[in-house]
Amino acid sequence: MSLLDNFQSERELVIGKANQQGVSWLACAYGGVWLPLFHDDVMSLFLSHKEQGGSWELINKCKYILRFLPDFLQREFNTDSKSEIKFKNESSVLALPSTQRAGAGFNASFVFRDELDLHPYAKENFAFISPTIDAGAAKLIDASTRNPDIAREESHFMQRYLAAKEGRIKAKAVFLGWRERPTRAEGMTQDEWFEERVRQRYPEWEIDAHYPETEAQFLAEARATRYFDPAGIDFIRKDCYDPPETDYDGIVKIWEQPVAGRNYCSFLDPSDGSDPHAAGWLDVVTKRLVCVSHGKVKAEKCAEIFDKYNRFYNNAFNEFELNNEAGRKVAQTLDDLQTPNRRVTGVSKDRKNKYGWWTGGNMNSKANIRSLMLEGLEEAVRNIRLRIHYNEIPNELDYVTRRDGVVNSPRGKHDDLIMMLGGLVQIARDTGARGDVAEFSSGYCVGFGPR
Repeated sequence: MSLLDNFQSERELVIGKANQQGVSWLACAYGGVWLPLFHDDVMSLFLSHKEQGGSWELINKCKYILRFLPDFLQREFNTDSKSEIKFKNESSVLALPSTQRAGAGFNASFVFRDELDLHPYAKENFAFISPTIDAGAAKLIDASTRNPDIAREESHFMQRYLAAKEGRIKAKAVFLGWRERPTRAEGMTQDEWFEERVRQRYPEWEIDAHYPETEAQFLAEARATRYFDPAGIDFIRKDCYDPPETDYDGIVKIWEQPVAGRNYCSFLDPSDGSDPHAAGWLDVVTKRLVCVSHGKVKAEKCAEIFDKYNRFYNNAFNEFELNNEAGRKVAQTLDDLQTPNRRVTGVSKDRKNKYGWWTGGNMNSKANIRSLMLEGLEEAVRNIRLRIHYNEIPNELDYVTRRDGVVNSPRGKHDDLIMMLGGLVQIARDTGARGDVAEFSSGYCVGFGPR
């Protein structure tokens, strides 16, 4: 009854939940039956991510409850359709798929947004329904499981949940883990049901997304679906500290000056200013990332920085990603600057050297260099073969997931640092790196002891 009490007492409620908790049934009973039956001129608005199997299903739930009410509570309808119920007391229930302007112009008394993290226009739609909530005594109930394909920062639902939890908005956050439902299958305990009906049937990433037990699991990013080893990421994170030196207004971060006679390699994931570029310089022997350039700058500036610090680090053996217009601009600028010690990826028919890696296409194909970069980096992180001090790197590694064999980052997250590291691992293995071959398959970094 505590959730029903919250329906009654709170104007805005944000419910994070496991699957099949009965929240939509409660919302239909409260906002789709009790409110319109016992109150005149009520408008209840239900929004779902789609019509069939979404908003229509919510109307069907309302009708199911109405059909089984005792005779003295039965009411005639003025309108009875897939998406609307209109009572003779001028109260109505309307269910709509979530579009950018769904619900705009309606003077709703009750708004329920079901499985909000799946709504394609959740944030845009909120701007159109907010006047209804702000103007009067209307209630807004948001409820959803997590959508693991959206980064928490990009999720309208998760941002509302966190804002309510932290008291930044006038709403109450409520979490319902899978154990909150007392019975799931007759004759089975909760643990028996979970082991037999959930753990054996679903992959770990679906369990994490749809059946969290605790709020910490609900809030976690990619807890069970991490592509990179969590212990390896934690090891990197503990070794992070601010760079002693910086350049280019903090874009270049230097942890170690070049050592005379030492060999270095470098890799650049370029950009043209719309998103961050990432370049790194690695000591081939110690596998220490001694310098990083990271930030939003034009392609020509990326190349300028890359050229300068390649020369600085003893003419580092270098390579860059050649995927788009930014890569082509970098290629031309490096040609103009006559950057030394570039890795040759091929020789053209006119016998001119070709530079730059093309990493497009299917990133999960074994033949794709992007796949090889990710696999090599995963191995290096798992075996603790990289010494990294830049605190943005473990944050990026944390978000990368693999589900059903597909590796990606959630929508709204960058992977530039990951691609830079993956490129470094590959180029450090290249025997062309002045004869020093970096081995990443086992053991620890130079100067590292066992965990």
